[in-house]
Amino acid sequence: MMTRKLAGCLAVAAVAGGALAMPGPSQAAPDGAAKAESARASWVCLYRIYADNTQDGGADEPYLMVDLGRFWGPKDMVAGTSRSLNKAFPAGDEFSLYEDDWPDADDFLGKRTVPTVSSGVKVLHFGSSTGSYAYRVSVRPRSYCS
Repeated sequence: MMTRKLAGCLAVAAVAGGALAMPGPSQAAPDGAAKAESARASWVCLYRIYADNTQDGGADEPYLMVDLGRFWGPKDMVAGTSRSLNKAFPAGDEFSLYEDDWPDADDFLGKRTVPTVSSGVKVLHFGSSTGSYAYRVSVRPRSYCS
């Protein structure tokens, strides 16, 4: 919580120096920067993962590669099961799904890019001959993803 004294100091600094003042209409960001900021305001909320098929009928260890790095999903996913995720990533990122296949090379199951515009809950399908998965997602402001 901001104290009155701190709020007063910030107000004085903003008026005196202008460094903390918000840009006015003549100082608006260029279109490209505005679009980039808008994209950062949208996040992909991952709600659930569904395992339709798994490799060799056994348990899989799926993970997503996104711009932020590797996100491990639930361990030991078997066909016909689903699990909650409740994770969020910036909208517009590419999502690549892999299945951990140690000590062999990991299986690539597909790549999707989620748009930056909210359009309700969607299901993203990933799959290959070694397994298939679906993610229940939506695009929302970061504060809505929990």
